[in-house]
Amino acid sequence: MQREIKFRAKVKGDAGMWNVWAIDWRNLQVMLDGARDGAWTPMSKIQALMQYINQKDINDVEMYDGDIVKYQVSLIPLVYETYEVVWLQNGFAYKQVGTEDQWVIYLQPTKLEVIGNIYENSALLSNT
Repeated sequence: MQREIKFRAKVKGDAGMWNVWAIDWRNLQVMLDGARDGAWTPMSKIQALMQYINQKDINDVEMYDGDIVKYQVSLIPLVYETYEVVWLQNGFAYKQVGTEDQWVIYLQPTKLEVIGNIYENSALLSNT
């Protein structure tokens, strides 16, 4: 199975996320989905470029670097833990919110739900 490589971007001063249609690494610019007349956006206007981790949550939502997810630890009682999706040396991992060194390499996708991202929902990072 080949890994799908795609990105989304947070533009400085703009609400919401944009899907990235193309990246010009040589000229440091990106083309965002819905850009008028194929206009390029300079990287200097991009707050964050997030890579798809090739995994979807329980609601079939794609997960990207910088997303915040909740993970169902148990059903009875219903308990959730919150994690940030991060790049860790050679791949993606999950960093437990509210800890300095709690990292998980794999969490079962059927128990994960994307609840935001670190750029638009930073308050979720303080919840434990």
